[in-house]
Amino acid sequence: MSRWKLSRARRTYPGSSVERSEHELKAFRRVSLDPGEVKTVELEIPVSELSYYDVALGRFVVGPATYEVKVGVSSRELPLKASFRVR
Repeated sequence: MSRWKLSRARRTYPGSSVERSEHELKAFRRVSLDPGEVKTVELEIPVSELSYYDVALGRFVVGPATYEVKVGVSSRELPLKASFRVR
């Protein structure tokens, strides 16, 4: 019997100069798996999803920061993570 699992990507902002929520869901994909089956799932997060509204500039910007992406099946189970820096 197949079971449905969701792969979720959440973004965090360690060291950001702007106050943001701790985790934000930015991508997900629903996958059907048979017991014991393993699949590779690709998730894309557009650069625009890294932006925030800067009131002083009057527009959305992507600020310099280290961004962390965590991936798992729920917000409490995110075993995979990677980070990258925007300058």
